Amino acid sequence: MFDDPFAGLHLPGRLLFTRGKPRNAPAGGGYVTVCVELATLPVLIDLYFWPVTTAALPADGRLLLHRASPPPRTDLAFMPLLDQHRTPDSTGADANHPASILLLVQLAAKYLARGDRQRHVAITQHLGFPSGVEIGTLRQILDERVDQAAAEVMRPAINAAHRLLDLVDTVTGDGLTRDGGPSRNAR
Repeated sequence: MFDDPFAGLHLPGRLLFTRGKPRNAPAGGGYVTVCVELATLPVLIDLYFWPVTTAALPADGRLLLHRASPPPRTDLAFMPLLDQHRTPDSTGADANHPASILLLVQLAAKYLARGDRQRHVAITQHLGFPSGVEIGTLRQILDERVDQAAAEVMRPAINAAHRLLDLVDTVTGDGLTRDGGPSRNAR
């Protein structure tokens, strides 16, 4: 699972990239984002690997598959459960790594489409824009910050991210009004 979560979990679609981030993991476990292409769009899947000693089914979770006895259920929702067992490893993914840029651009687009200004701004701060950005700027970030050496290897992921930006632009216009608030089309 740790070596190749895409194959180990038999995830659908075409693998575009993976990106680990140790500080997001539960203590003694692991975390990786897997980006797959489904219906021509990139889909981000967060995978949390829990050690048996702290694994629990969160109150807001649903068990889809297990090979042995299911983990105990907890009254905690997922994020509070993770916070209770978060790793002391504070390292994270390099924000300038091509996969990190792809991931952040996709998340910024998702929150822009949802009209979630607070999360949109929080994500774009990681990209160096403290007040949020429009789709055109997300395109520019994608084109300029994914270095040329990585660009050819990442071309399918870059193309899928551009299709996502096209879709978000169609749904929201530009997602934001001139005063920075959500547009009336943002969902």
